[in-house]
Amino acid sequence: MKNFKILMLASAFLLIAACRNTTPSEAVATPSEVVTTVIEASKKLDFETIKKHLANKRIARLESQEKQMNENPDYAADFIFMVKDAKIEIISETISEDGNFAIVAAKIYQVKGDDDKPFEKEFNLIKENGEWKYNSNPM
Repeated sequence: MKNFKILMLASAFLLIAACRNTTPSEAVATPSEVVTTVIEASKKLDFETIKKHLANKRIARLESQEKQMNENPDYAADFIFMVKDAKIEIISETISEDGNFAIVAAKIYQVKGDDDKPFEKEFNLIKENGEWKYNSNPM
């Protein structure tokens, strides 16, 4: 059950990655903002928003998950149940010296599972076209 919980949460983060739309006149989201946005979008299964904040090499995986959820409503319902109350606390944000990579450490709360205890997770981000993109592997 714990592995399922982690899988569901990681998938949630992928789903949330694109919740924030930016235009050239808006400030670019920080790595921490992208991670937080990904979590919120995941709770809504907002795939289009997530794609906007996802690293290009991760989009095919997200599309596969989207297809699986569309074909299996029970899987989607289980996923939403697992992450609907999830909250995030950013612990740290580290950006590489060259400014192209970041790691956001966070504590995740209220994910449904066998023990419902908070856990820590690191999220990897990269810069693509001047914007931070979620680049963590969900599994």
